[in-house]
Amino acid sequence: METLQYFLLLLFITVLILFQPEIRRWFKYLSRTRILSIPLISAETDPDELAKDITQIILAVKEMAKYKYGALLVSPSCKIAF
Repeated sequence: METLQYFLLLLFITVLILFQPEIRRWFKYLSRTRILSIPLISAETDPDELAKDITQIILAVKEMAKYKYGALLVSPSCKIAF
């Protein structure tokens, strides 16, 4: 059973490597379709609050850059999508 799991994992990684250009092209196509497009800023967002949020994000990114850290940024209020 364990050998089968290793084989399937190796097969999966091999497929990812071999078809990487096609997979990348597929993701690029998905990102351009209107089906997956989500508005980045909602209509009822207060401009002052949005500016404050963006300022906080910029400060956080500068702090992370100083220490060469990376992060996935998520806005908890869903006003800004990355």
